[in-house]
Amino acid sequence: METKKTSQVLQFVRQLPDLVAGLAILAIIVLETMQCIARYFFRSTFLFVDDVVVICFSWAVFIGAAVAYRRKMHYGLEVITNRFGEKSKPYYLAFIQALTTALFAYLTYRSIILYINSGSKILSTTRLSF
Repeated sequence: METKKTSQVLQFVRQLPDLVAGLAILAIIVLETMQCIARYFFRSTFLFVDDVVVICFSWAVFIGAAVAYRRKMHYGLEVITNRFGEKSKPYYLAFIQALTTALFAYLTYRSIILYINSGSKILSTTRLSF
């Protein structure tokens, strides 16, 4: 009985990035729809929506990209991979893995620099930190 409960928890944890990315997209859709209705029917807008949508978009893009990479759902790489023969495919996949790791390391470095430089910058209406 304990293993079934543990496997359900592990399955939920594995699907958590999918849930977060989906909720971020849902929040974008709901907030922008609410903004449009308020603008055209009530002639007023919500000031916080643009800032929250930018944050949700960032979460959706980066977590969605991680989920797609984990599930091998990046179609561009699959099209190229399928063109290689069976003998050269492992070398190509190792090259792609090394290239992806180097890119992620560089992007992590650049994001740390951006974080340090943004310091006291805040979003315009919500006063949240960048």
